[in-house]
Amino acid sequence: MNSYGWSRLNRRDKAAILRGVRDGSAHGGPFHVEIHPSSRCGLGCFFCSTRSWRTSEDLPLKTIDRLAREMRGLGTRSVCLSGGGEPLSHPHISDVVAILATNGVPVSHLTTNGQGLDTVIADALIETGCDEVIVSLNCGDELSYAAMMRTTPAMFSRVSGNIAALVERRRRGRVRRPSVILQYLIYRDNVQTVPAMYEHARSLGVDGVIFNGLSFLPSAMRMTPAETQVMAGHLEAVMLLDEYRRVLGIGSFEQDLSGMVERIEARIGDARNRLNRFQRLRATLARRDFTLREKWNHHWKMRRSVEIRRHLRNNVDPCIRPWYSMTVRSDGTVPVCCARQERILADVRASSISEIWYGSGFSRLRRAMGHAIRQGPAWPADRAAASGVESRCSAAVSDAGHCPFRSSYFSHDLHFLRRLATMVGSEVGAH
Repeated sequence: MNSYGWSRLNRRDKAAILRGVRDGSAHGGPFHVEIHPSSRCGLGCFFCSTRSWRTSEDLPLKTIDRLAREMRGLGTRSVCLSGGGEPLSHPHISDVVAILATNGVPVSHLTTNGQGLDTVIADALIETGCDEVIVSLNCGDELSYAAMMRTTPAMFSRVSGNIAALVERRRRGRVRRPSVILQYLIYRDNVQTVPAMYEHARSLGVDGVIFNGLSFLPSAMRMTPAETQVMAGHLEAVMLLDEYRRVLGIGSFEQDLSGMVERIEARIGDARNRLNRFQRLRATLARRDFTLREKWNHHWKMRRSVEIRRHLRNNVDPCIRPWYSMTVRSDGTVPVCCARQERILADVRASSISEIWYGSGFSRLRRAMGHAIRQGPAWPADRAAASGVESRCSAAVSDAGHCPFRSSYFSHDLHFLRRLATMVGSEVGAH
């Protein structure tokens, strides 16, 4: 999943975030800013959740330059470029990247449909040290892509070519960044193409694959239990081959897949455990699709993953966005977060980032979120309307609907997770 620049934080930054969660205030930041450069998009995806409020606005370069200087002064570690529209639709997107880099605020990741991922922007991302490029390819073949994205089948080949060119330019430059990650969105009509999605990603040489699902689907378009089982079968076949080497995550906005994924992982684990140590080593060394270094790194990654999953199974993982990151849309407005863009807190056209971050809107949000986190299950969920905090934001209720962005970007940081859990757990126990 997206790192949202978390790896660029230092120990003092993390301590400031924990202190803020503890007392409901901000003691630094924003450490990360999500910028939506443009609200325009060249595709007509039927599932787009932002199309109804999309405009033709681009965030002016003059505004971006001012924001970059403000972020530098505030110690912002990185930004991501995404949005309600396609970020590469901004007519001066290479200049946007250059302005940010000049001010010492690098791009942590770019989320794009890949249509405008030409060699100019690819070189700009490589030269400025962007961490990740996440391309929402969504399908594994031309016909599915055309139907889903409401475009011509040829666009699939164009986007695939752009992805391959970025991977190749990075290889020729002998650099590891940016990592190139493909996101596929599985729904009823493309569920049979899951194997093709994975094989296409491998053919392009990308670093990671994310399987996700659509949101806000009408009931008639949601997968039936039988279709979900078909999807599970395809995903299990992929995971038997991949074992989390390229696959970075499996989830869905449409339905909770956590139980299904756990069962798949358990079956794969049982099959592997039936092999003795020599057989497992031989099977690993026999693979020719990964280097020895990649195999070694994967071994330790999976061992760490077991520790993290064990931790998350026994502890809450609250949202810490109000202490970490803010979002700036292409019209200058600042919503509560990237997932709740209907609730606007401020506007960068009228206020500085500092005034917004330490202003009344974010302060109220932090106090409410802090109360929800510290009170745990005792937090009265009926306060949501007044505070702007929902159960899915705070993880105050264990069976609350899970926000997929809540802790994904720091869930690999076991040291921080333990410190957060100790702090939250002790305060919950005090209520």
